[in-house]
Amino acid sequence: MVSEPNQWTVSIKNQITRLNGLLKELLSLAKMEEEKPALTMADFNISDAVYDAASPFTTLAETKGKKLTIDVANGLTYHGDEGAIRQLVSILTENAVKYADEDGEIIVKLFTSHSGKETDLEVSNTCKEPPQGDLTKLFDRFYRDDSSRSRSKGEKKGGYGIGLSIAQAIVRSHKSKISCKAENGMMIFTAQLK
Repeated sequence: MVSEPNQWTVSIKNQITRLNGLLKELLSLAKMEEEKPALTMADFNISDAVYDAASPFTTLAETKGKKLTIDVANGLTYHGDEGAIRQLVSILTENAVKYADEDGEIIVKLFTSHSGKETDLEVSNTCKEPPQGDLTKLFDRFYRDDSSRSRSKGEKKGGYGIGLSIAQAIVRSHKSKISCKAENGMMIFTAQLK
């Protein structure tokens, strides 16, 4: 261990980092799924929170040859746990960047629903080959679709298959709904925040 790093020590270090990430995500999911998760509910500017959480992914998208557009209605407020909502935005945006088609587009939107009773967070990405079957399975813990959501042209997508489970747990902890649909060449995840 005192000598120069070799392929074995580098591999072990990478696996430890990966397992540490998995453990953190599992702990986060377990906390969110408790009957009464420890959330700090307060009014906050959700427009600023969504923009701040999504904007760092612009550079990541550009390095992958993709375009990220953030379309956030100004001045919207929401009563909830700001940290959890920021985590929700990060999970959905990272997921969209990861699975958008090559040279694709990712769009993060925040707007007031047509009824005016909800604030809708919509994160979409181009997807020529959407997952087939029941899209609600994407929210299942450790689920990874064999086709378009796991590996594309030999590229490893990474991840553990629990990010969307955490996103769903966050939304449910706010007594709200999250859904997914494939439409017009886009994968669209919508959190209807009450």
